[in-house]
Amino acid sequence: MSVNRDKLAVVYLVTNTHFKSADRISMLIASLRLAEAHLLPTTPAVFYIFTSPGSSLVELRRALRPLQRASAEAGGRIRVLPVPEDSWVLPAAGNDTAYWHGHWGKHYRLMGDWRLSFMPQFAREQGHRYVMQLDDDSYIVGKVEQNLVQLFDSRNISLGAQKLLQDWPLVTWGLPELAKYFIMTHQLSPTTLYSHCDPPGLEGLYSALDQQSLDADPEARALAHLFTDRAVPRRGGWDRTILNGNCVMIALDFWFSPLVQRFVGLCRGSGGSVMYRWNEQAVLGMVAQIFATQEQLLLFSFPYAHRLKYKDALRAGGLKP
Repeated sequence: MSVNRDKLAVVYLVTNTHFKSADRISMLIASLRLAEAHLLPTTPAVFYIFTSPGSSLVELRRALRPLQRASAEAGGRIRVLPVPEDSWVLPAAGNDTAYWHGHWGKHYRLMGDWRLSFMPQFAREQGHRYVMQLDDDSYIVGKVEQNLVQLFDSRNISLGAQKLLQDWPLVTWGLPELAKYFIMTHQLSPTTLYSHCDPPGLEGLYSALDQQSLDADPEARALAHLFTDRAVPRRGGWDRTILNGNCVMIALDFWFSPLVQRFVGLCRGSGGSVMYRWNEQAVLGMVAQIFATQEQLLLFSFPYAHRLKYKDALRAGGLKP
């Protein structure tokens, strides 16, 4: 697999080709066309599209065959693969729906765990050193000016993301407490985490229910009634800054370093990453703040769009619908 050493693995997960829209395949094709037009000229890559075995696999392979041929002629490579059955299983502690919070279904929670577990391992086994995850409605609409693999190599970058955002308390509930346990038991000094805590430091690493959440979220109000103010603070704590999961790049040497793997394994094994929909993006955000320096987290600057109509995305990227 040495041929892939300097190629970026770009991974899509499309388990339901009609999720929320009949245009999912058209979105995926648009995303692939735009990535090939704007990423491939500077960054050699292999595109892996995973989908459910059976009819979805047949449907996607048929729909993508013309694009696969065109890509091969241009020096690219697109592979459409079934999700391995043994990779599509939730951790035991997160598998009981009685403990799930929020409206997200099983496939959404499976996606997050799959990205934390199978996706990096697969990319590494294929010989890649870096993996980028994209949604089927993620669109690179302008030129990527630099070879991303070479850029990450030259600057020792661990993680890249298109956007950071602050998630809701009930989405990240319990993650700062788990991180606090990990930091204390492993006797670590986090890199940037405490700058995201109020007050700065270990004492500010906790979950809190702010008034905006209490006003908007019935689950937050129920939690507030369950615990006293003293037990669940109404202000301060971790600011819930995460890496937006629709465009993230991971350095696999960093990802598979022993302490990062221990923390990711703890998040998965606790069940919290499934129960509260931390998914991969909140875990990645915490990983970045514990283990990566500010210089090792890159915010991408290339033109990008998410959740556009696919024809609008193609036009924005200079391609014909």
